[in-house]
Amino acid sequence: MTLKIEKLIENLSACRDISSIKSHLSNVDLDTSDVTDYVRFESEGYSRNRVIKTDRFEVLVLCWKPGQKSRIHNHADSICAFKVIKGALINTNYRQDGNNVLFTSANKLSLSQHIVLSGVDNFHKIANDYPGSAVSIHFYSPPIEHYQVAIQEKDGSLIEGVVL
Repeated sequence: MTLKIEKLIENLSACRDISSIKSHLSNVDLDTSDVTDYVRFESEGYSRNRVIKTDRFEVLVLCWKPGQKSRIHNHADSICAFKVIKGALINTNYRQDGNNVLFTSANKLSLSQHIVLSGVDNFHKIANDYPGSAVSIHFYSPPIEHYQVAIQEKDGSLIEGVVL
């Protein structure tokens, strides 16, 4: 683990609220050389590579080939914060409406941009709609144990998911 990653983990572990998480993510300057041991791309979908997991938080490096995307999901009671450290990604936000999710906004996240999400009613999808690969670092507090996924094939109805 590089010194920058160790320092980021130390700073994030001390965070007690969303604004302090945003501040630390804004101020850290990371690139793929800082997470080389965790950069692994998969052909069948984006990869999730764990850096550390404690009782209070989890840090993952996600690797995205062109065209790869997550499902529409929430993070239950966890705060999710992530930063793009290579390439660019599209983050699409949705809100829960009964048993469905409705589109609210989409934005491009370029190199070094970050986002923080929280709340069981807030859903999102991340996609690499660009020609090059992308890498992002994700912080979850507490670690995600349960989440909901919106299955578009079933009219956007929600199903429960469990992180394995």
